[in-house]
Amino acid sequence: DLLAARGLRDGAPRLIVVSCTFYLSFNEIKRVVRKAKKLFPAVPIVIGGAFLNQFFLNDRMADLEAGMRKLGIDYALYAHNSEADLKGLILMLRKPAGFREWRELKNLAYLEKGAFQVTDGEWHEPLVQGVPVHWDKLDLSFVRRTIQLRVSSGCMFQCAFCSYPVTTRGFHPAEPAAFDSDLGRILDQTGAARVIFIDDTFNVPKERFKKICHSLAQRKIAWYSFLRVQFIDDATAALMKASGCAMVYLGIESANDGVLGNMNKKVTRREFEQGLRFLKKYDIPVLAGFVIGFPGETKETAMEIRDFIDSNGVDFYTLKEFYYLPHTPVHQQRERYQLTGSGADWKHQTMTYTEASALKIALFKQITSAVAVDPDTSMWHIAYLNDRGYSMAQVKQVQRAINALIVEQLEGKFREDSPYFAELSRMVKSVP
Repeated sequence: DLLAARGLRDGAPRLIVVSCTFYLSFNEIKRVVRKAKKLFPAVPIVIGGAFLNQFFLNDRMADLEAGMRKLGIDYALYAHNSEADLKGLILMLRKPAGFREWRELKNLAYLEKGAFQVTDGEWHEPLVQGVPVHWDKLDLSFVRRTIQLRVSSGCMFQCAFCSYPVTTRGFHPAEPAAFDSDLGRILDQTGAARVIFIDDTFNVPKERFKKICHSLAQRKIAWYSFLRVQFIDDATAALMKASGCAMVYLGIESANDGVLGNMNKKVTRREFEQGLRFLKKYDIPVLAGFVIGFPGETKETAMEIRDFIDSNGVDFYTLKEFYYLPHTPVHQQRERYQLTGSGADWKHQTMTYTEASALKIALFKQITSAVAVDPDTSMWHIAYLNDRGYSMAQVKQVQRAINALIVEQLEGKFREDSPYFAELSRMVKSVP
């Protein structure tokens, strides 16, 4: 809608850029691209973001080509940090058609005269500081008063199921002083009242995290983040509360020490529980994420998740089956675990994907002490409802009704007169 209004007022854009970082399939891209093409059928479209990086890493450029051809997409930037590549593409498109040397650009897939072409790949360091965003020139009315920021890129850990350290090539932090300066300017220009930090390792190193918390305490805003809870002590939890922490996402992954060892998490259940006690002492809401089915998982180890949640005051939780990617560390150990398949179709010596999925549903039905949320929207879902005026108690109430409806439908009860529809309608209407 914003694109249409701007285009109708100022004339058709020269290029439409679609960020695909949070997309999980071409279905979402299709929805956006088709709307854009309906508005401006002659304007070229470029897609970019983390979703596309997987095609390059996993040698699936043919699948990228198929998606681009089907949707009529002109260009795709497949690098992990492609800001410089986008700049190069824009400058190239300013040249007359006969003077465009596409091979000068890096990390670009494109369709030209019916042929699919891919230029050489090149690594770019992430831009985490020194390049200020022009927040004052962005129309952020659709995000209300919550914005997303990062103060680092990458991860210093090497969890066996995760591709992030591979794709980001290490840990790239911004200096706390630079962050403090940028944050003040951003809040002044946007009027934001909440910040979601998307950093994978927000609270590591610990001293740097404390400096960031002190900066946040001066701003009087609410914030959400991912957190390595094993590094939280009493003083740090108290500082988080004083600085406005509204909720944290904890990648617990497993409640069993054997499975945690296989994951290379370098943490024990006891260390998780100790950090959780400090967060609960200061009433910081917690969302714990779990992966079911990693090599070494059994029905018994998976069911330990229920006891962990019940025993540690977890507020929200997510459950997700292990997803097998070839560019993750566990791939190097596939023979040890007799791990075969790929993606969501795998099996190993102790479990299959089908069994993991069944255990996920069983746990979802059995856990009543905490509230399940969708693993793909997780923290963002809760922050969005907070932004819309829902308290944490009201979020739980809404989500419990949604989950009860899901349980009904899992049991084959599809009915329009379900009392949970009426309950959801009443709760939605009760919030201004």
